[in-house]
Amino acid sequence: MRRGVISTMVLGLIVVSLVIGAPGAHAAVEPKWTYDTYDSLWEVAVSGDGSRVVAGDMSNYVYMLDGDGNLLWKYETGGTVFGVAISLDGRYSVAGSGDGKLYFFDDASGDVLWYHDFGTEVLDAYISLDGNYVIAGLDNGTVYLFDRTGRKLWSYTTDDAVMSVALSRTGYYIGIASSDGYIYLLTRYGNLIWKKKLLGTPESIAISPGGGYVAAGDGDYYVYLYTRGGDLVWKYETSDDVWGLSVSSDGKFTVAGADQIYVFDKTGSVVWSYNTGELVRGAGVSPNGQYIVAGDDNYKVYYFYLPQSALVRETTRILGHTVTIQGVVSTEENTRTVYNETASVDYTYRTIIQKVSVMVNGVERPGYLINHEVQIQDVTGNVRAFRTVYTISKDVAYSVDDMILPYNAIVIKREPIIALDIKDPQAGDKANQTIIILTDVSESQFTQGVEITHQVITSDASSSSPGDSGSKVCGPAAFLPLVVLPLFLRKLRR
Repeated sequence: MRRGVISTMVLGLIVVSLVIGAPGAHAAVEPKWTYDTYDSLWEVAVSGDGSRVVAGDMSNYVYMLDGDGNLLWKYETGGTVFGVAISLDGRYSVAGSGDGKLYFFDDASGDVLWYHDFGTEVLDAYISLDGNYVIAGLDNGTVYLFDRTGRKLWSYTTDDAVMSVALSRTGYYIGIASSDGYIYLLTRYGNLIWKKKLLGTPESIAISPGGGYVAAGDGDYYVYLYTRGGDLVWKYETSDDVWGLSVSSDGKFTVAGADQIYVFDKTGSVVWSYNTGELVRGAGVSPNGQYIVAGDDNYKVYYFYLPQSALVRETTRILGHTVTIQGVVSTEENTRTVYNETASVDYTYRTIIQKVSVMVNGVERPGYLINHEVQIQDVTGNVRAFRTVYTISKDVAYSVDDMILPYNAIVIKREPIIALDIKDPQAGDKANQTIIILTDVSESQFTQGVEITHQVITSDASSSSPGDSGSKVCGPAAFLPLVVLPLFLRKLRR
């Protein structure tokens, strides 16, 4: 098997497929990258800023990856790695192994700073987000709490194997899922706050960073969310054992791994899901809810970046109209250069296409919102303007009458082709360009029928003649002769 990063993006593209209209409809985002391991993944976790991912597999390995899916290091233990976790800053991680050991790693070097040998399988391990406390759950029913130096603070015993453990941000609240049928909430001092019996055998537990919410998963395929006081907020039935579980800040999102990856909001509604085709044993989410990782029986680590707009519906005012954002269709960000014979511009960009409905003269009309953020990095030569050109197929919109444009838009052709300029661009200049296209075409038709290009406008020429990777396009290269790079491509098929 080839191991390493398998990118499912072209030029950093994340393609999003959205189903609208049915109850519980949600967006399904393709992974930014995947990584092939040696065996089935038992657990994965992501740092707060998404720059570090730790994973453990059944071939005894702990893997540390960066935010682009590159392997930083791996460590071979003496047994299946059942549990892994990482601190918020990505400085430390822990692993629990079937070899009976709890490992504490320096994430920069991969060195084991300390380990503890229990002499029996460690079925899960967790580190508080602040990095100060570590907990281990054993197959003999015992839970141990350590400080960051490896000093044992106390132990707590349940009546059967401890399948999963969790800590709040500072380690004040401790969660335990035991095969005795109960989930437990304790304080850092080992005092029991409450315990709850689940319908099936508890297999996973997670605590929101602030400790306000406790999530659990069981062998009867249910995900549960409780308040810190022990009140059940909601439960949801999946189609397989719920092995992976994680909760973002304030319980805003709960991520579960079962027959697929699920993201729930506070009400228990599924706001996003992704089917890997295999049982998902590990699932993690960053506190801000934007980075999601998962590991499955297909020997893969999956890494997702989810803008908040991909998970929530929002009504707002844009370009003087009331716009309801229904979900993200695609998003991409990258760094590029565009040039002509006498000048060049280095720039970064981030483009998001969202499906929307827009109130126009009292009538709600379907459409798409394009938000294109550009930041100039460097300018060489006498550049009069840095131009973004939007070319729209007649299959999408017949003329500019089907568009809502900002006041400074330049209509090149009514068919339509429009442009937005950054005049006299200098390093550090930023622009947030927004247009709305009123159309009821499908997402696939839209992404294939819209092109975006960038041009350098110089004092000695009306436009650039770029032949480099700086000119970009979304959709097939069919409209402008200066288009050379695809920006938005035909949707990927799962």
